[in-house]
Amino acid sequence: VYTALYALTTSLFPADYAYFGGVAGIALSAVMMLTGVTEAHYLSLVMPAAATVFAIATPKKFKSYVHSLATTDGAYSVTRTVINRNRNALMVKLARLSEGLSEMSGILADDSRVDSLPNSSEIAKEVSERCCTDCLNAKECRTALGGSSTEAVIGELTASAVYSGKASILDASPFLSSRCRKLHGVIAVTNEILSREKHAAELRAGADESRGLLRDQLSSLAEILASLASEIGEPLVYDHPKEKRLKEELNRRLISARDVYIYGDDDLCMSVKEEDAERAALAETVNAVMERKMCLADKTPTVNGLINLTYEPMPRYRVAYGDRVVAAGADGCGDKENVVRLSRGKVMIVLSDGMGHDAPAARNSRYAVSLIESFYKAGFEHRTVLRSVGGLLALRGKEEFNAVDIAVIDTFTGEVDIIKQGARESFIVRKGEVEVVECGSLPLGIVLGAEPVTYSTRLQPGEFLVMVTDGVADAIGREGLTELLSGLDTVNPDDVAEAVITDFTRLQGDNSERDDGSVIAARIF
Repeated sequence: VYTALYALTTSLFPADYAYFGGVAGIALSAVMMLTGVTEAHYLSLVMPAAATVFAIATPKKFKSYVHSLATTDGAYSVTRTVINRNRNALMVKLARLSEGLSEMSGILADDSRVDSLPNSSEIAKEVSERCCTDCLNAKECRTALGGSSTEAVIGELTASAVYSGKASILDASPFLSSRCRKLHGVIAVTNEILSREKHAAELRAGADESRGLLRDQLSSLAEILASLASEIGEPLVYDHPKEKRLKEELNRRLISARDVYIYGDDDLCMSVKEEDAERAALAETVNAVMERKMCLADKTPTVNGLINLTYEPMPRYRVAYGDRVVAAGADGCGDKENVVRLSRGKVMIVLSDGMGHDAPAARNSRYAVSLIESFYKAGFEHRTVLRSVGGLLALRGKEEFNAVDIAVIDTFTGEVDIIKQGARESFIVRKGEVEVVECGSLPLGIVLGAEPVTYSTRLQPGEFLVMVTDGVADAIGREGLTELLSGLDTVNPDDVAEAVITDFTRLQGDNSERDDGSVIAARIF
């Protein structure tokens, strides 16, 4: 029993200080002899000697394990508890913020006004007050009307003016035409008031549009926060056995890992020395322990020469693409495209065709693409994204429109969502067969609330998605593009884009009505 006690005492020392374990055993033996726990005899030295031998002979891995049980598991447990407690507190705050934003959206909805034509009765009343009050013929007119106010006969004029947009002498009733000595003044005042009311109505409509845009964005943001609160509210479940195994395997390869956390759907966070972060053995060990291919999602340098690494499961597919753009003029290109990684495993392809092919068209198209990327990265769903971007462009007060073509590819499943707002048809090439994705809807910036056209499908490795702007679609035509794409014998999307843009350039020639042309071809592999 005493030997086991001494051995345990010495084993608590780190492996590099095993000899101190022997000293601790001897010191413990001396204390026990002095206190009378054991008899003062030379044989008593056998036990600390045996403990020293045990401490030196015990494998380092076992010592590290015992030492970790005594010194670290409690700290890890506390850390995990604190993390989940903080997540729960954050969940409550996000949920309350979501409720507040929903209430704000509801208030704006209640405050919205329906646009209407100016009130002809109110206009007639003001015209009567301004024109008839000091008129010398006012009493005669009221007598002819049986004592009634002149508002009734003036109302016929204002009603016609509101309907047609402007008052004229042809709108005057027989009574006004035959009796009113200030008819031209009445018509002038009517048009003045009508112009003022129209301007006020436009301001109210603009304010209502702004409120509607803000209302939609608040509502969408509330939904995002509610979803985030629900996600954060779920406590993280850690995979302790896998964490332990990963640390042991990394230690075996002389890689010291700290703060190893494996949670959720095989998400992994840990800290290693900066010089170990690029070692092939690190990635190999991570893949082996996680029993799947992992990809490095983020790395952040920290203190003491450490670097924090975040891994997530490697998607099943990757996206390869090729693109070509031909500008019609030297002043700018109205076409703008981009391919960007969104949330986990999602890749977005966006193609914007601005109105015209000059600097303003290029700027407007750039605005549209940038806004779309930002909204998608923030987690908004596509209808909210396009409605918000279209509203913002419309509120600029310029007749600058954008046809937008978007494809969001899930690299875990191969599913693709195609969203079109005024864009031309797209093409999916499957083993020589070409499927046409129809176009429709109005471009961004024309009217608020225009709904996009959406289509969902699944891509298989080797299949292509081809997106073009209207310049290419008009020059080559649907049938021409279908024939061209079905006859291509290549697996390289860059070759597909080159073939399309070559035909576009050749067919457009020196036409004075030349348009910008863009094409993006993408495939998964």
